[in-house]
Amino acid sequence: MKWPTVKLGDICEIIRGLTYKKTDEVAEGGTIVLRANNIDLNTNRLTFDELKRVSIPVSNSKLLKSRDVLICLASGSKPHLGKVAYVSQNYDFTFGGFMGVVRSTSRLYSRFLFFTLTASPFREYLSTRTEGTNINNLRVEDLQTFAIPLPPVEEQKRIVARLEKALEQADALSAAFSDLAQTAQTAYQSLLHHTFASLNAPSHPLGDLCEIRAGQSPNGKSINVEHGLEFHQGKIYFSQKELLPSPQKTSEVTKTAPSNTLLLCVRAPVGKVNITKRKICIGRGLAVVIPGPTVALEYLFYSLSTREKQFLSLSNPGSTFPSISVKAVASLSIPLPPMEEQKRIVASLEKTEAQLKEAEALARQGAALCATLRQSLLEEAFRNE
Repeated sequence: MKWPTVKLGDICEIIRGLTYKKTDEVAEGGTIVLRANNIDLNTNRLTFDELKRVSIPVSNSKLLKSRDVLICLASGSKPHLGKVAYVSQNYDFTFGGFMGVVRSTSRLYSRFLFFTLTASPFREYLSTRTEGTNINNLRVEDLQTFAIPLPPVEEQKRIVARLEKALEQADALSAAFSDLAQTAQTAYQSLLHHTFASLNAPSHPLGDLCEIRAGQSPNGKSINVEHGLEFHQGKIYFSQKELLPSPQKTSEVTKTAPSNTLLLCVRAPVGKVNITKRKICIGRGLAVVIPGPTVALEYLFYSLSTREKQFLSLSNPGSTFPSISVKAVASLSIPLPPMEEQKRIVASLEKTEAQLKEAEALARQGAALCATLRQSLLEEAFRNE
């Protein structure tokens, strides 16, 4: 059924947040100020991380009340503009100047209002109001003119009850897909550690099996994005296994990692490893481990992937940021079976890895379908056609 529409400003009070100066902030006491980062974009729920406090007086109208809808009215990121969270209880908190509160009257059920502002018609309306602007700012006047369907309050409550039940099922399904991905990853890590912990083979210090070279950072002025050798300082471009391309290059090459070698983080986070398939320049945050003839590169990668705690235990004690020397890396022992056994272990782990990626891909697809279902449910409820 098509319901009459009303402008938000005719049935809600819209309150802009508290404006304050940096000098008004205090470490303790005062009033907590919620900002854009206190609304989770994916769940539309309040979070209480990185709270700010101010010492200035706050009027009662700018304190969060039960059944308020908190909204982001300005953001450096367009997707965050207009995100909302439902306030389920009274708080002695205020909200910052880039935020606002939509406070419903008796004609509008607050949960109906909240869901209306999470549905795609509101997102589409926002895009028409901010299209072509460099400043992601939603004016109170624009919010006031947004038209929403307005069935009788009892019907609003029935719509919300049906919607919440359907969304609860969609969210439970999404959580199950996420759990599947996490379970697959956990099982794989357990298998990886068990493979090397139970391996019956003589151990050898890494320094006897490989050549290990420390990185050295080039002159900062030589770093650019146009010419020179690809440069890596740490693990920023590490993936699960193979190094991703870095946009940074250097024209003054210092230390290099040859192609088909292992990169090791020797500064925090100590012990992370990746394979590089190409020659690169490495800075002080990395070392390169070049396997000798008795050890396969992929075997070395998997073996050292299980040794992060051991690398950390060998790092320099008492330093603010953990780091490990080439000498300490060389002292770490790993089990070394014959080359054919190494290849068999690698093949088995790679097969499991492929199955894990497939499971994770299915889980991501399932979660994406659940997100689409969630938005479809909201759209169907509030499209008013």
